[in-house]
Amino acid sequence: MMQHGDAIKNISASQRQTSPLRHYFGVPSSQVNFCAAAVPTVPYRHVDCAALRVAGKVLGSNFLHHEIREKGGAYGSGSSQSRHLFKMFSYRDPQSIQTIHNFQRGIEWLLSDKVTEKHIDEALLGIFGSLDCPISPSDRGWDELSQGVDETIRQEHREQLLGVNKKTMQNAVDKHLKHAFENNKVAYSIVGRAEGFHDPDQRNLFEGQGFVVSSLK
Repeated sequence: MMQHGDAIKNISASQRQTSPLRHYFGVPSSQVNFCAAAVPTVPYRHVDCAALRVAGKVLGSNFLHHEIREKGGAYGSGSSQSRHLFKMFSYRDPQSIQTIHNFQRGIEWLLSDKVTEKHIDEALLGIFGSLDCPISPSDRGWDELSQGVDETIRQEHREQLLGVNKKTMQNAVDKHLKHAFENNKVAYSIVGRAEGFHDPDQRNLFEGQGFVVSSLK
């Protein structure tokens, strides 16, 4: 497994040219950055969707919060699996480049022995709490219309969640997320300070990480 410094070094070396999957948008009125990463994964009914949903909860609560919010100074961060995508984000983030590296470090952390069955149980409690809360008729109808999720499919998903443990979660992460990060198949977007576009040093910093830099006026 790569160490933290190795991850930064390897990403920088492989991204010397800008990538169509990495975009920085400078906004004149913004004083901080908002970061996001997305990986195409699986639909709601796929057997690995439940495991990836647990992975998102574990990652956001136990790694991203500590690294991005507590250490990095961002106002918030998180991760989730929904609508065929695994997503990570930060907002009001003063350390966006480090955050991008922490997204990959988070995947490595999910595959490590630092993850415990207690993490899995806590994530499942949180997920079932949201599943068991009352659903308005409009939300229920929207889920069925947009994703084809009815009560039968929702119950099937609940049963899949009950089967998730550390091993099944890590297998899903290895299959759907690890290789995407290792092979630069992750889409990144940073919306933030105008200096990222106008200031040559800032622009070189982001372009050095493979970002296409542009301005939103």
